[in-house]
Amino acid sequence: MKIGLRTVKTGIAVSLSMLISIIFNAGNPFYVIVAAIIAMQPTVSDSWKMGLNRILGTFVGAIIGAAFAYTIPVNPVTTGIGVIVLIYILNRLKWSESIAIGTVVFIGIFLNGGTNHLEYALGRIFDTTIGIGVAVAVNYLIYPPTYDRKMISEINGASKFIWTYIYNIFEVYLDPQGNDVEGLDDEIRGIESVLNEARKFLELQIKEEKVLIYGKYKCNDLVSFINGAEEIYQNILNIDRIFQTGIKTEVISLIYEEFMQIKDIIKVLKEKETLILGSASETNEELYELLQQVNKAKSVLKFSEKINEYPTDDVVKILVLLYNLEEILKKFKLMKGY
Repeated sequence: MKIGLRTVKTGIAVSLSMLISIIFNAGNPFYVIVAAIIAMQPTVSDSWKMGLNRILGTFVGAIIGAAFAYTIPVNPVTTGIGVIVLIYILNRLKWSESIAIGTVVFIGIFLNGGTNHLEYALGRIFDTTIGIGVAVAVNYLIYPPTYDRKMISEINGASKFIWTYIYNIFEVYLDPQGNDVEGLDDEIRGIESVLNEARKFLELQIKEEKVLIYGKYKCNDLVSFINGAEEIYQNILNIDRIFQTGIKTEVISLIYEEFMQIKDIIKVLKEKETLILGSASETNEELYELLQQVNKAKSVLKFSEKINEYPTDDVVKILVLLYNLEEILKKFKLMKGY
C-alpha cells in the first residue's frame, strides 16, 4: 500500500506547526498540531472551510469560557449552563459546524485550574489559527489536489461497460438461444457506478476552482463531459427497456445482415477499448462506419417490402433501438478529441 500525497502533506503540516510553536515559544504544541491535522482535508476549499469553522468555534468558546471562568464558580450545573449558552449563541450566529470545537475550548478554559484565564483563551486562539494557517498553506502550495483527470478517468471507465453491453445485446438478438442475458444488468450497474464516482470528482473540482485551484480542464468543460456521458447512459437504459419488453426474432430477419455487420464493428470498438473521451484520430473511422451501418439498417427496415407482415410494435422497437444506438455514437464522436 502506497503512502498518499495527503498523508505526506499532513506530516509536513505537523512538522511545520511544531517548528512554529518552538520559534514563537508557544509552549505545548499539542493544540497547534491538532488544528493542523484536522484542517488537512481532501480539497483546499474544505481545508479553508474546516479551518474557518474551527477558528470561529475556538474564538467564541474562548471568550465565553474566559467570561464564565472569571465570574461563575465551577460546578456541574454552571458547566452545563455554559455549554447551553455557547451552543445557543453559535446557532444564532448560524455557525453550527463550529459547535463541537467551541464546546471543547469552552470546557478546557472553564475547567482550567489556573488564574489567568484570558491568557489561556488567547493561547488557544493563537494555537488554532497557526495550525489551520499551516494546513491550508501546505495543502494549497504543495501539489494542490485537482480532480479533473480522475473524473475523466471514471467517465472513460464507463466505455468498457457501454461497448460490452451493446455488443451483448446484438449477440442476444442474433442468437437468442446461445447467449446468456444475465450479464447485461452487470454492465448497466457498472456504468451507473463509474458515473456516480465521476460526479463526486466533479463536485470536488468545482470546490477547488472556487479557491483558484485549476486542473487541466475547466469545470464548464467537465460539466459538459459528465452530461454527455449521462446522456449516453440514458440511451443505454432506453435500449434496455426495449430489450426487456422483447422483440420477436423473426422481425430481426428483415435486417439480419445489417445487424451482423453492426455487431462486428462494435466488436472492433470493444476490443480497441474505444473511450468516450480520447483521441479524435484513433477510432473515428470505426465510429463513422458504424453510424453508416446503423443508418443503412434503418433504411432497409423502413423500405422493406415485407415490413407490413410483422407486428408494428416490434418494428417500432427496432427503430427506437437503432435510434438510441445512433445517438450514442454521435455523442462518442462529439466528445472525442476534447
